[in-house]
Amino acid sequence: MDKMNLVFVIHNHQPVGNFEHIFEMAYEKSYKPFIDVLEKFPKIKIGLHISGPIYEWILKYRPGYIERLQALCADHRIEMLSGGFYEPMLAILSQKDIQGQIKMMNDFIADKFGQTPKGMWLTERVWEPALPLLLDGTGIEYTLVDDAHFTYAGKRKDELGGYYVTDKAGKMLLIYPISQRLRYAIPFAEPEETLNILRDAHNRGFSGICYGDDGEKFGIWPKTFEWVYEKGWLYRFFETISNNDSWLNMALPSEYISQYAPTERIYLPTASYQEMMEWSLPADSIPLYDEFIKYLKNNNLYDKYEPFVRGGIWLNFLSKYPESNRIYRRVLKLSERIDSIKNQKVREEAKRHIYMAQCNCSYWHGLFGGLYLNYLRNALYENVIKAHKIIDDYRGGQWAVSEIVDTDDDMNNEITLDSNDIYCIMKPSLGAGIEEIDFKDVAFCLTNVLSRRLEGYHNKLFNQQDHSEGNEVKSIHDIVKSKESGLQNYLIYDRYQRLSFMDHFLSKDCDVNRMRTEGYTELGSLVDAPYTYKRKDRKGAAYVECEADGIVRILGEELPVRMQKKFKLVSSRPEIGVNYRIKNLSKSEINCYLAVENNFSLLASDSPDRLIVIPTENIRQERFKDVITAIGISKFYLYDGYLKRNFGIISDKIFNLWHYPVETVSQSEDGFERTYQGSAFILVYDLSIRPDEEFSFSISLVEEEAK
Repeated sequence: MDKMNLVFVIHNHQPVGNFEHIFEMAYEKSYKPFIDVLEKFPKIKIGLHISGPIYEWILKYRPGYIERLQALCADHRIEMLSGGFYEPMLAILSQKDIQGQIKMMNDFIADKFGQTPKGMWLTERVWEPALPLLLDGTGIEYTLVDDAHFTYAGKRKDELGGYYVTDKAGKMLLIYPISQRLRYAIPFAEPEETLNILRDAHNRGFSGICYGDDGEKFGIWPKTFEWVYEKGWLYRFFETISNNDSWLNMALPSEYISQYAPTERIYLPTASYQEMMEWSLPADSIPLYDEFIKYLKNNNLYDKYEPFVRGGIWLNFLSKYPESNRIYRRVLKLSERIDSIKNQKVREEAKRHIYMAQCNCSYWHGLFGGLYLNYLRNALYENVIKAHKIIDDYRGGQWAVSEIVDTDDDMNNEITLDSNDIYCIMKPSLGAGIEEIDFKDVAFCLTNVLSRRLEGYHNKLFNQQDHSEGNEVKSIHDIVKSKESGLQNYLIYDRYQRLSFMDHFLSKDCDVNRMRTEGYTELGSLVDAPYTYKRKDRKGAAYVECEADGIVRILGEELPVRMQKKFKLVSSRPEIGVNYRIKNLSKSEINCYLAVENNFSLLASDSPDRLIVIPTENIRQERFKDVITAIGISKFYLYDGYLKRNFGIISDKIFNLWHYPVETVSQSEDGFERTYQGSAFILVYDLSIRPDEEFSFSISLVEEEAK
């Protein structure tokens, strides 16, 4: 019988926009010590995938690491795997961008390591049946997915081994099934457990089995640095494999393919790893899904029926989180515009920023922060805006234009207002609110605020037990704890998407805390009502007029009103103006508050260089973490010392300001945590409108250089 072959693949990734100290920590605790141990064992071979953000950081701060990898590649001990350079989710990209990202990685690997990649790491192992066709022409011959993918196609895990062949329209791709038993054993169980798994597969007649997983499991996951390195697990693991070379061999992925035929042909459904498919379900479906799995396990049915238990698909995240879909559509449409640029240098520069904005991590949420981390979303917006500005600079001139376009592909038109300085998206279908405001000179999206919403794991906060104690090293999926007590009190869910220039009619006993806790009563019907609209652009200025009829419920009466909102964007300065006019169409007086809600974020809630500045007799400077009420003002500023900008909100009528931080409760690798997403700034106007009379006012959002 031939020797048993272990195909061992490690995937290292950090997202675009992650903090420098996280890159350094990951390098020192995982990427470097793994290679330190690997170099000591000449019989050990691995496939290695490193994402573009890590490569860029290493080249800048630890270039010697590249030289060490080069030596291991030259010694045929490492095979470098390709993939999308900035770790995009291939399932949502155009074929042109898929191939462009892979070409960038292929070229990098060829230049730095002298290898022509034949394999690729599939981001989050999200498989789509069309991938063989989409990858045609990239030089990619194989990839890896979980063995769960194969069980969804009707296979049993105990009959999986080697690699398989699939195709789409005659374009072939080879697929390794990643052993779940190995993935759960490494590095948590003693090395002998891995030997038992390999020996079992060998006894069943297989010549090879594949392991593939995140390199961060080797040092970054909780307690793993101590276990893997300080207590010597990785050393003992490689030593154990090396000492069993009489029947066990480590093979590079391409090496194994060149020596053995595929096990058989397979066609896989759309899938990812099991946890990802659960996370992608609607939040209210997840507890029911968990309950079903628990039922099967309690009745000893799970092992038998597991292949037929599956959650949703990754694309569901674009439905689950409108904020994710919003930036995805922005990237998709901007990429199409860039493709039409004839100047190669300009096109490639803009495209690189688009590729960076395609980094998958901020588009979804599961165990890690992902979409819930505002600085990761900010990195996507920053690169989108930079790409947009490159197009602007190539175009030249000054302009301010509006355009009717379905920006988020929901069959409802949005209106974009675009100038040299500002780009914004207004949604007539949702109260004529603004969902995005970008300031191009600083590549910053001011409206990057995530709504507070139910998550499928929130029920765990009410019956939580901390399972993180003790010395046992566990999978990160099994750790349940909170980073602070009382998080249940922050489980507040928004009734509307967090747009800006949203218009609430409120009773005069309402206050900021009722708004913060969603304890207020909405008297009006216009906050998310559809508006009619007209574009009236002129030279150097874009104008959009919106109008809707609605009601205000006061003392049991439904009083008809008409709301007009006129948006203005000019080419001469970075300023958005909104003129309001509310007409009382009833025969009774309308006496209430009109509260214009804006949701803005400067990312940091408690930093000395991020302040809310309220000009009064004594200038108030407040932090974004605080709940604030300011009476009888006409303007305030958001000061960003990092960007060196003030964002001013100025009105021609006196208003009261209500401010509160928008904070979510989400799970992360360190447990449940409260995360600042942005702030609600509510401009409250006192309305007393007699029948057939009107109340009008204006609000301007202005960007200024901070002194």
